[in-house]
Amino acid sequence: MATPGVSVRPLRELTGTADFNEVFLDDVVVPADAMIGAPGQGWAIANATLAHERTGVGAIVVKLRLAIDALIALARRVSVDGRPALDSDRVRDRIGQLTAEVEALSALTYANFTRWLRGGERQHDAAMAKLMFSELNLELARFAVELGGESGCWSRAIRMCSTTAAGRTNGCMRAPTRSPVAARRSCGR
Repeated sequence: MATPGVSVRPLRELTGTADFNEVFLDDVVVPADAMIGAPGQGWAIANATLAHERTGVGAIVVKLRLAIDALIALARRVSVDGRPALDSDRVRDRIGQLTAEVEALSALTYANFTRWLRGGERQHDAAMAKLMFSELNLELARFAVELGGESGCWSRAIRMCSTTAAGRTNGCMRAPTRSPVAARRSCGR
């Protein structure tokens, strides 16, 4: 990253953090002893790198579970029709649906990681996990705001979902584009 011609510019999020960077390569010359793979393998290496990065969403499952816990606490605090929101079938159903989606994402990331440990490909499921995480992150944030208004974002776990949702949903490529790409790749095409 210190090679002449490599420029890195952090991409700041609403939270002030910079989890992603833009990297520019202008007339970069890579010494032969610093090359990764053979000439012409750059795209395959880039895809393997993205698959590794996307596999990291498994660690995010813990944050999503914390957000679910915060949603439940919020549903106990706020009222719907004069009763705690958690007493509402609609609210319980929605929290249940979101919980099931978090657990499905967890299962997918464990399967993906296990396949990788056994020497298998992980690009296809990694793309699906990234898509699921991005969309679930956004849904958790939306439901928290729907349920509690401004107070829906008081919990740190939910605040992180809401302030990073747009960036995570649009990261790499927009979800409507990524979805067919993930589907084709999961079918081996």
